[in-house]
Amino acid sequence: MEAIWTRCFPDYEILRKELDSGEVGDIVQVYATAGCSNAEVERMKSKDLGGESISDLDCYPLQFASFVFDARCPKDTAALGYINENGVDLSMGCVITFETGQTAILSTHTRSDFPNDAVIIGTKGSSSILVPYTVNNA
Repeated sequence: MEAIWTRCFPDYEILRKELDSGEVGDIVQVYATAGCSNAEVERMKSKDLGGESISDLDCYPLQFASFVFDARCPKDTAALGYINENGVDLSMGCVITFETGQTAILSTHTRSDFPNDAVIIGTKGSSSILVPYTVNNA
């Protein structure tokens, strides 16, 4: 539950109420990012030490999209990333589609500080928020 513990933050309860209120309408797309400059941290340089953006960062925007879309199962997923000379992925970008026509676009990076934000787009409008999750440089 390491990345999911943030769902215990009061912000998630507030967000769920906002989404359930229908204020943005039917949700059609989510953009979410997570990034912090930790590519030079020793454990991030080596697979043997468990370094990679997939384990360290990708879980945050992924669990956020899962929360927004009520844990629906994806229809398709396409992802690309950059892998360093040690075989460790330093970044990731992916698009996830759902049977309902919804889309999540997620990105992470270990070589740059991202705003760690999200945009939830619905049929009646959108909501831009700082994502209620944390990214740790250690």
